[in-house]
Amino acid sequence: MFESRVEQLRKLADRYLATRQGENVTLDEMAEWIDSKKLYEVTRKQRLGLLKLELSGALTTAVHQDPQGGTVRTYGCVQIIATNGDQKAKGYLWNELAKATWEFAITHFHRLERGVIGSKQKLDYEVQSHNLNHRPKGKKPIKLLWDFEAEAEAEAS
Repeated sequence: MFESRVEQLRKLADRYLATRQGENVTLDEMAEWIDSKKLYEVTRKQRLGLLKLELSGALTTAVHQDPQGGTVRTYGCVQIIATNGDQKAKGYLWNELAKATWEFAITHFHRLERGVIGSKQKLDYEVQSHNLNHRPKGKKPIKLLWDFEAEAEAEAS
């Protein structure tokens, strides 16, 4: 059966973590161990994938100051789905938000909004699962408060 690169990397991470017996580790330590054992080889396709990932990170984190003095994203992206017969391929189009069309900006911000909602739902489930399956006896459950206005006020002061 075919094993994806992500599955391969997870197995390598599991192998390394097994050697550390529950100890917290850094990605630097994990990468050094995997590299020292020559367990990670990268093809051209994978190098391009890594480059795209790094480019995405660079563009996603790029910010500038708007005329009102706030910090805003410089670049945005929208998802595209290309079809070729029966095959569909997902991709992203990138642009400077200040130069993008209004429709591009709307699609970009709605994509970000959906991501926040999905992340909140996933995080709520993960906390609930952790509380049910891993909470030590006598410890209070982890609670997350979703009061964004209070967070914004605290950050502003």
